[in-house]
Amino acid sequence: MKFHVPLLSLALVSCTYLPRPTPAPVRTEVHDPAGRADELVVLLPGRHSLPGEFEAEGFVERIRASRPSARLVVPDLHIGYYRDRSAAGRLHQDIIEPAKAAGIGRITLVGISMGGLGAMLYEIEHPGQVDEIILLSPFLGDASVIADIGRQGGLDAWRPTGRAPDGFSRRLWSALRDDWRERPDRAALRLGCGESDRLASTTRLAARELAPRQTLWIPGDHDWPTWNALIETLEAQRSSTSAHTSRR
Repeated sequence: MKFHVPLLSLALVSCTYLPRPTPAPVRTEVHDPAGRADELVVLLPGRHSLPGEFEAEGFVERIRASRPSARLVVPDLHIGYYRDRSAAGRLHQDIIEPAKAAGIGRITLVGISMGGLGAMLYEIEHPGQVDEIILLSPFLGDASVIADIGRQGGLDAWRPTGRAPDGFSRRLWSALRDDWRERPDRAALRLGCGESDRLASTTRLAARELAPRQTLWIPGDHDWPTWNALIETLEAQRSSTSAHTSRR
């Protein structure tokens, strides 16, 4: 199912938005392993984050510790790419396709805040391309739509109501319900969020409807210390699971 973003919600695009250029290809920061890369991990930034923050805040180091042979790529997919509807296309054309052409087999998307939206838009628009998605404090639409789904008893019972500016959010959750959840090739999804995060309600909905039993909650807020703690624990859990599986 092709998912086109007609408009971003007011929660994502405000009247104070100052446009930045959206060059093609998208600018990236690349962190290659010492040897040959056999895995790609794409780190998608939040609305107010710059690519360099992933390294400066120690996030790259934490991923590298658990995935020493991975190529880590941080694209400058800022809000302008979401606004002109090109975020998923640039991610596919500039990063995912070249990695596959180079022989990299396993691909993981890690989306923080708005980057979580980018990860899920990509998964909807380009099904079957990635193996794993990790969402930390994800923005996945207007709070009004998140609340509406809860009031109606969950995603299966939900019947979209209202009009713009939340039309984008309704389309996103309709696609997740009617297409993504039914796909056998959908990416494995894991979630992490701080208990005091301002987007905690979104994570609760995503956890309940999209990734039961695959969500980590820790004390914390919508900030780098929380995201670092989340990714460190999630990666430790992943390594432990992989080691246990390999011994069986």
